Amino acid sequence: PGDVSVVGFDDIRAASQINPPLTTVHQPAYDVGRTATAQLLQYVSRGEVPPASRHTLPVTLKVRGSTAPAAG
Repeated sequence: PGDVSVVGFDDIRAASQINPPLTTVHQPAYDVGRTATAQLLQYVSRGEVPPASRHTLPVTLKVRGSTAPAAG
């Protein structure tokens, strides 16, 4: 982190176990699946093809050892 900061996405288990621990964005995987399943079942029950859609769910930044404040 002194020369370059690294950030990952998905907050997999290994992110907190490596050295240095990886700063990552945690997304609510259960809620993503629940939202997608509910939408799919809604359209399947009507015999419709689901249109493209966008759903925004909250994410959390898990700051760990792979990032540091900007120099300056």
